[in-house]
Amino acid sequence: MLLVDDCQDTRELYAEYLELSGFDVKEAENGIVAIDEAVRVRPDIIVMDMSLPKLDGREAARQLRADERTRAIPLVMISGYDADALPANDGLWDHYLGKPCPPETLVSVIGRLVA
Repeated sequence: MLLVDDCQDTRELYAEYLELSGFDVKEAENGIVAIDEAVRVRPDIIVMDMSLPKLDGREAARQLRADERTRAIPLVMISGYDADALPANDGLWDHYLGKPCPPETLVSVIGRLVA
């Protein structure tokens, strides 16, 4: 899986929990690196923060969906934004989770999407 968040502490927390839950985790700190990693690694799922430097999560998701190599990868968007204040999904992500998100909730959602 690919975990994308600009906050290193958040990435480390989720990555450790996800690895203990049996996932192989690759990390990216911004939307540009996320796209490159997704094309290179072809993860089973992408978990991405909405607020990212260089290229935000929504635009990164749009580019991932536009690329035939990454279009079908399930994407979980995580954000501190209130769900009602988010821009329209437009089919860019498969599931939305608000921050703070308990790691066990994230594992549960990932399990459903990659089953």
